[in-house]
Amino acid sequence: MEYIIRNVRESYSENLPVSLELIKNFLNIHNNEQDLLIRELAVMAVQYAEWYVGQAIAIQKWKLICIGNIPSTFELPFSPIIEIHQVSFNNTNKVQDLQNTQDYRFIINTEMLEINRYLGKGELVVIYSSGYTDNNLPQQFKEGILHHVAYAYNNNTDNPRFLNFLKKIYSPLKKLKIMI
Repeated sequence: MEYIIRNVRESYSENLPVSLELIKNFLNIHNNEQDLLIRELAVMAVQYAEWYVGQAIAIQKWKLICIGNIPSTFELPFSPIIEIHQVSFNNTNKVQDLQNTQDYRFIINTEMLEINRYLGKGELVVIYSSGYTDNNLPQQFKEGILHHVAYAYNNNTDNPRFLNFLKKIYSPLKKLKIMI
């Protein structure tokens, strides 16, 4: 049962999960002079939150590649999964697209992809989207992003104490990893 899994980000949404207007209101800024700076700080805050909790916050498209003896189940990283666009298998003979419900199923609550038939050796490619929309972004993420942008905007530095404050906000959302 030897295989290698690589996950590559195909695209990253231009839209932030927290609007620029909401951030500016939080900072009490009423002009457009520093929109670019505020947007860059917001991107940094989102990326920090994504790194810490191990989830995709902004909508992203991913390409998971599994090479070797393809397992029957595996986790799709960077939840929450929005949609699986394509699942294909390539062995030395041919490339074949797998059809949902017939050849595989996605188990939402565990973020697992289950292959319904034996594939053997080859390359499995899964293209999927993950992240939160404005409607389903947890409030803790919004608060953490707003506080991170405000701190960076006002202090121009990263203070370890402040990062501990952010970790306390994000900790309930952090994905638990059980290693056996």
